[in-house]
Amino acid sequence: YQTEAPPYATDRRTAHLLAVSGGRRRLHEVGAGHHDFMEQAQQHGFHTSSDWHGALLDDPVEILIACHVLEHVATPRETLASWRDCLAPNGILILEVPNLYFYPLDPSGLLLEHVSHFTPGLLSYLLAVLNFTDFHWEFSAVSRPFGMTVVARQAPWWGNLPEWNDWSINAAYYRAGVVLWTQRRTERRQRITEALLV
Repeated sequence: YQTEAPPYATDRRTAHLLAVSGGRRRLHEVGAGHHDFMEQAQQHGFHTSSDWHGALLDDPVEILIACHVLEHVATPRETLASWRDCLAPNGILILEVPNLYFYPLDPSGLLLEHVSHFTPGLLSYLLAVLNFTDFHWEFSAVSRPFGMTVVARQAPWWGNLPEWNDWSINAAYYRAGVVLWTQRRTERRQRITEALLV
């Protein structure tokens, strides 16, 4: 099974970066396969670096970006934790991943090369557990169709999570995501069955 990946909307990514950067200028992108975005960021005054593996950086950065990278990682929580550790205090993480609710590339709804799959609820859960806060979601200003982007700020208090970041609340987010995904999957199977019986 093979499919051609759609191109990235570089101008849209740059506009989103300018909107959420908040004066931060030190930027690192994990998995920067296309350098057009990095060149545009440099033109707007960002100091940029990139790598393919997301290894720990020698110097913390104010913005870390991973665009359609996390779905290729088998250990997303550990990977997010390593990216968090690359951020300066009050730094932000910008993630774009496929939205499992709307990703239509094969009959099961999953692309074979993607080993991790995310809904907004599940990604919120992972980020909250890792002490990120101030989530800002985008479902239209994304670089690829059917994607979603979240900007999350590194919380300034380590080892002292805010009250709302309670495990029961996180578990509720996770359960809500699983229930809705299961419901959507059931509805999709029913539509396919009805179409085959016509």
